[in-house]
Amino acid sequence: MGIDSVGTRSTPQRGPQYLGGPITERLTPAMVTLTGNATMTAAQLAKKLIPIDCQSATAWMLPTAAEIAAALPGLEVGDVFRFHVINCGNGDSACTLAANTGITNKVIASEGAILAEAGHISAEYALVMTAKANPSDPSTSDAFDLYLLSTSTCWCWWNSAHAFQPDADYNITGRWNFGKVPTIGSGNTVVGTTAAQILTNKTLTSPVVFAPTGTAAVTALTGANHTITAAMSGTTFLFNAATSITATLPASTPGLWYKFVVQTKAGGGALHSIGCNASDKFVGTNAAGTPLDGADGVTLVNTQATAKTSDTVTLIAVPDGWLVTNCQGVWVKGS
Repeated sequence: MGIDSVGTRSTPQRGPQYLGGPITERLTPAMVTLTGNATMTAAQLAKKLIPIDCQSATAWMLPTAAEIAAALPGLEVGDVFRFHVINCGNGDSACTLAANTGITNKVIASEGAILAEAGHISAEYALVMTAKANPSDPSTSDAFDLYLLSTSTCWCWWNSAHAFQPDADYNITGRWNFGKVPTIGSGNTVVGTTAAQILTNKTLTSPVVFAPTGTAAVTALTGANHTITAAMSGTTFLFNAATSITATLPASTPGLWYKFVVQTKAGGGALHSIGCNASDKFVGTNAAGTPLDGADGVTLVNTQATAKTSDTVTLIAVPDGWLVTNCQGVWVKGS
C-alpha cells in the first residue's frame, strides 16, 4: 500500500516490463546467422539482445507492427520497447535493418535512424508504439516509430562455429579480428618478420634452432716464425713441432681473439712463445694467478720444464694489449 500527496491510500501499480522494469533482466540471446536478405521474426526481436553472424552484406527486415504487437502483449500507445542488434560477423559484412509494414523510421531534423551496421558494431534501437489496433474497428492498425539510440564498437568472441577464439589481432580502428595471427607494431608478425625483435619474458613454443654451418678455423704451426693477421681472428693455432715456434700477434684491436694449443711439446732448449706488437702488452694472470702486466712488446712463453700437451691459452684484444684468459698450463712473461 502507498499514500499519495493528498493522503489517499492506493496499491502501487507496476508498469509494463518494456519500459525498463527491474534493474536486471533475464535474457536468452541466441546467435542468428545471416547469409543473405531475410526477415527477423517477432520471437527473435522479443529476445531484446540479438547477436548476428552476418556472413555477407545483408538487408534484414523487421517484423510487421502487427507481429510485434502480437508477440509483446500489453503494449499500449506511448510504450517503448528497446532491443540491441550486435553484428558479430565473421568478417566486416554489413547488416542493414529495414522497416516493415506499420514501422516508420523516425525522422528528426531531416535525419532518420541509421539502420546499417558494419561488422563488429552494436546498435541499440527503440520502438515506440504510436497506434494500437482495435479488434472491433477494422480501420485501425498497430504502428511503431523506430529510433536509433546508440552505436558502439563491440568485441565479438565467435568464429563461424560460434566458438571463442583467444588468438586475436587488435587493430587501430579498435576492433578485434579473431582467428588471425597476433601482430606487434604495425603489421610485423612476431614469427616471420625480417626485422630484429627483442623478446622479453616470452615463451617460445617448439622453436626451430639452426645449428651453425662449417667448422672453426684451425691452423697448425710447424715453422719457426709465424705472423698472425687480424683476418685470422677466431682461429685456433696448434704448436705442432718440437722445435721453437714463435707466433707474432697483430696490433690489438678490440674484437680480435685467438686461441693457442700445445699439440707437440718443445724439446731440448726450444720454447713455444707468442709475441705481441711493440705497442701492446699482455694483461691479466696466468693459470697460477701470476700477474702478466709488463712492458710493451714482450712475449708469452710456454715454459719447457712444465709444458704439457694440451696446454692452452686464449687471447682477447683490449685497448692496451691482450687479455690472457682460459689459461691452462704454465705461461709466463718472456723478454
